[in-house]
Amino acid sequence: MLFAFTLLWIYTFDAQYLTIWYGNLPDETDRVWGMQNGDYTFIWWSMLVLKFVIPFVTFCFPGPRHNTSVINAVAVCIIVGTLFERYVWIGGIKGTGAYPILLQ
Repeated sequence: MLFAFTLLWIYTFDAQYLTIWYGNLPDETDRVWGMQNGDYTFIWWSMLVLKFVIPFVTFCFPGPRHNTSVINAVAVCIIVGTLFERYVWIGGIKGTGAYPILLQ
């Protein structure tokens, strides 16, 4: 299930990204570029690694699919990646600038 949902997530993520890219919508394109290459770069790429690379590489092989510890570890990676995704998309108004949690 985690493998299937990982593939579904990357498909919808990529479809949204390509729609923004080919549509060349200035508001959305600036926001995505700001998150991808701006101050949110680390969280952006960490989110992709935690939600796609780790689950995909782990579950490509049949052995880890039957190991409960590995499944739980990958599930934790996906949850942390989802929290990063929510922080970047919702917490970052424009995707640039200081992290909102650090402003005091």
